[in-house]
Amino acid sequence: MDTRVLEYFLAVAKEENMTKAAQLLHVTQPTVSRQLMKLEEDLGVRLLNRNKHNVQLTNEGQLFRRRAQEIIDTQEMARAEITESRSELIGEIIIGCWEMRSIKELSDLIYSFHQLHPKVRFKMMTGNAGYMLDRLEQGTVDFVLLPECIPLGSLEFIQMRQEEEWGILTREDSPLAGRDHVTVHELAGTPVVTTGNKLIRHVFEELSGISADKIASVNVGTYNTMYSAAMLVRSGMGNVICLHLDSSFEGLDFIPFEPAITMSSVLAWKNHGTLSGITEAFCSYIREQISEA
Repeated sequence: MDTRVLEYFLAVAKEENMTKAAQLLHVTQPTVSRQLMKLEEDLGVRLLNRNKHNVQLTNEGQLFRRRAQEIIDTQEMARAEITESRSELIGEIIIGCWEMRSIKELSDLIYSFHQLHPKVRFKMMTGNAGYMLDRLEQGTVDFVLLPECIPLGSLEFIQMRQEEEWGILTREDSPLAGRDHVTVHELAGTPVVTTGNKLIRHVFEELSGISADKIASVNVGTYNTMYSAAMLVRSGMGNVICLHLDSSFEGLDFIPFEPAITMSSVLAWKNHGTLSGITEAFCSYIREQISEA
């Protein structure tokens, strides 16, 4: 598939207008229209709903837009990596992260690496472990920052120094607020929100020594990001079982478990002899900085 056609499609999806997209692309409107009709014919699906004034993406078009953007982004990364100067690192490193305090440690390392190589850009994104591992397998991210308990298979990794601590996020007006610690058993029979990742929940059970059924006998929901979890707590849905983050939410308290329940994290990547110059340099830098600490 010609990536030029993907650029046509992405431009039309953004502008929602064939004529405006054609002007931005410096081609004629009939050229854009013809190419997109052929694209739909090749794919066997309708990507656009057309009318006299604008165009809108179909459901299939929304899905294809995400994939097309990933292809274009990957092409741009490859071009930058292939043409990078031997004397100067140039390009982009994409890192997918599970929400943990280790992001701060990684960010400090990114900053110091960027000071040495200012033409290397970084893109950070957050999401659940399964999504990030899929992106890594597809080649649309270079590294993933994940809890150490996630099965890594053949991936290479560096263990981060930051220790991750489990606890709860609770409202300031709850009976538990203001305490120095809370036991896991105290949550039994109370409304709780837990991580949507089944593996993480399983590991938490092993670390705490108590089953999730007992902890969350009134499980009112799951979360994927801490912001959404915090909003559920603030609304009064219950307490959230979560990792301690270097951030705070108005009206909410984080209380660690006692005995402490901790885990570590890793920065992982695929290495089949195809690391680019910038990712190889970044790996070496991270290893060196962590081993010297």
